[in-house]
Amino acid sequence: MAGANPALWRDIFLSNREALERELDAYLAALEDVRADLRAGDPSRLERWIEGARANRQRLLEAVEDRLEHERLEHGG
Repeated sequence: MAGANPALWRDIFLSNREALERELDAYLAALEDVRADLRAGDPSRLERWIEGARANRQRLLEAVEDRLEHERLEHGG
């Protein structure tokens, strides 16, 4: 987004405002949970959050790798 046309992204955001708002609300709620866990000093909940973040990162990396492999095979590479 940062390198793209701002007016284009503005229009995309506005066209998808309800969906974006739901996702932002969910993300903010998750961050509030982490803050509460930090304040409470709850090591097991923090560790589960970190493990979940690691698993999400791994899924994202695998999805990108799968997509790149698919594109390579499509183009005969």
